[in-house]
Amino acid sequence: MKIGSLIYLCEGTRSKRQNRGKPEQIELVSSDPFIIKIFLNFLRKIIRIEENRLRGRLEIYSDRNEKQAKNYWSKITKIPVSQFQKPIIKESKKVRRSLNKLKYGTFILRYASKPKYELLMSTIENVKKELERS
Repeated sequence: MKIGSLIYLCEGTRSKRQNRGKPEQIELVSSDPFIIKIFLNFLRKIIRIEENRLRGRLEIYSDRNEKQAKNYWSKITKIPVSQFQKPIIKESKKVRRSLNKLKYGTFILRYASKPKYELLMSTIENVKKELERS
């Protein structure tokens, strides 16, 4: 429970401005599949989310293969590609960069539910209090 809460505390979107005025939406952004997997495990086992409400979104450079990236993140997250939102495609810079850097882009994980968002925030507060006492 602690690790999922701490991941969201560090990597999650929390403010209204960051979340486009929707504080009831859980949103986590990372290019690290390990972070995404751990947080999804936390959402599934501790927060007990409904799978059909999960959404994924890619942020990739224009020189990357969108279909390949979607399939990669779908396999990692076990979220069907049909539940992915329109990707954010950034123009690739002419500066030479490693071909492996962000090969599959950045993954945006979303889950819209006010009760689950409030449960997550409550869980985070409890973990913070526990850590302050130790």
